[in-house]
Amino acid sequence: MSSLEKTIKKIDNARLEFVGPFLILLILSPILYLYYRDGAGSGIFPFHDQLDETILNYYFSAKYLGKSVYDNMFFGGIPATSLKPFCPIFVPLYRFFSIYTAYLFQHIIVITTAYYGMYFCLKKVFNAGSIASVLAAFLFAFLPVHSIYGNVAAGTPLLILCIFLSNKKENAPKVLPYIGVLYYALSTSFSLVGWCACALLLCYFIVENVRKKEFQKGLFISFLVLAVTYILCNLDLIGEVLGIGSFESHREEFVREGAAISFLDILKSLLFSGDYSYEVQTRHLFVYPTLAAALIVMIATKSYKKYAKTLIVIVVSLIGIILLTALFQSSLVLRLQEKVGGMISSFQFQRFHYFLPGLWYILLGYCLSLIIESFNEKICFIGILSALGLSFMCLYYLAKDKDGIFYQNINQINNGQQITGYLTMRNIYSENLMKRIEEDLDKPKESYRVLHIGISPVVSLVNGFYTLDGYSNNYPLEYKHRFREIITGELEKNEYNKAYFDNWGSRCYAFYHEWGNAYLLGKSFSGTINDLHLDFDKLKEMDCKYIFSAAEIEKYSSYELEFIGAYEDPESYWEIYVYEVK
Repeated sequence: MSSLEKTIKKIDNARLEFVGPFLILLILSPILYLYYRDGAGSGIFPFHDQLDETILNYYFSAKYLGKSVYDNMFFGGIPATSLKPFCPIFVPLYRFFSIYTAYLFQHIIVITTAYYGMYFCLKKVFNAGSIASVLAAFLFAFLPVHSIYGNVAAGTPLLILCIFLSNKKENAPKVLPYIGVLYYALSTSFSLVGWCACALLLCYFIVENVRKKEFQKGLFISFLVLAVTYILCNLDLIGEVLGIGSFESHREEFVREGAAISFLDILKSLLFSGDYSYEVQTRHLFVYPTLAAALIVMIATKSYKKYAKTLIVIVVSLIGIILLTALFQSSLVLRLQEKVGGMISSFQFQRFHYFLPGLWYILLGYCLSLIIESFNEKICFIGILSALGLSFMCLYYLAKDKDGIFYQNINQINNGQQITGYLTMRNIYSENLMKRIEEDLDKPKESYRVLHIGISPVVSLVNGFYTLDGYSNNYPLEYKHRFREIITGELEKNEYNKAYFDNWGSRCYAFYHEWGNAYLLGKSFSGTINDLHLDFDKLKEMDCKYIFSAAEIEKYSSYELEFIGAYEDPESYWEIYVYEVK
């Protein structure tokens, strides 16, 4: 064996945990550079459903710790359970750091969990080599991720690792796997993925008991830790599902018929494009050539006895999750949900798809390891070169992904916001601009309410204003009906907006009929409002004193409004026209 071959074997058998921090830093480097160059809140992250809604769940929970009602949002406030943080473990970050720094730390934690969860999962569970484990972990951590949801997608390999270790028969300390399961439960959402994890773990526990004909203590304890943690953290949500909640949710009026997709179309998306869900991007295109290469190598080297069983288990698990996802999103199941009604009609049973990114990249890592290990000692470098080549193709594909966080931050560094048009937390939340408005209004913010037209209410809520409008995926149905009285005239002039609000309504916004359901109209927008149909008497009843508009309201005096001023700031995304309701 040559010295090169010996070195390769030595590296592949070594513990390469120390490589992780350098690769994680590489993934984060564009974001960290923008934070250093342009200040906190300058990194580029997906805005939709993250920075305009879900971030408030953490921010309010931390800022108003222990309150049962958050007075800032909606007339009379919104129940704290309506803005429940998805992942309780991240709430302290928003208590002790600025909203910008807290979210950055949350993102770093999620990326780190993705990397090390995948690395150790491949090493410990699938006996993969160190080189393949590093490559797969790096690529998995590179995937586009919505960190506001914590480890719902990034934590799959960690959960598999902890369940495997808890079920081992060796007399090793068992506390670490259970701590890992506890961390997974606290850093994921019960409503998004937790109930799926509990269901799958329970099924696995039953199967293992039957197969091995003995009680699987480790799996049982893991299930208890997972289930009890979720239950304790989600008593209010469970109460709502059982019909004993503190309020009737606006989700009771959800109409999900339009969300139905052909079973075959879902399968096609899940198997090939990898973009079935915007918040769960698998980007698994290059897993297929890697799988094909692994099968060819396995057959050519006659090593199928060693690898085929595990490979089949991974592939069957993937196909099973894909079929479950497609089934529960199909029109047949959605029609059944509509017939049942209540909270069940709005429940999204297809959440199993959150496990897909982890499973795809476990398959990738196992195939890379197979390729590296199957060549004999004399030509082992061929396996290494093949694995590296496949990995670099996948990395190039991910790095060039225009929806990817890495690409967008690099693009922002190279071209600047004037060209990219990306939204940053700093631009959206516009602290300096909102401070000027607050000073000019010169009233205690708790003494009045604000309504927005063409502007996301999050900009006001983050800056301490009290709003009539807001975005929540679970708020009192009674308030939806009351707010509708304000916007009925506008909804009647736009059928799309009417269906958008009546059939969904999570965005409890005042949409202007000529703009559709636009709520991100920045300073470059050139439209005006010349036919406004809001019920201003209802606005006054609900203590609305000011309207923040993305554009000028023509003939504002005819609506009994007084123009306060137009506000703009170089760092702000908005130009805000402020009107007083007389």
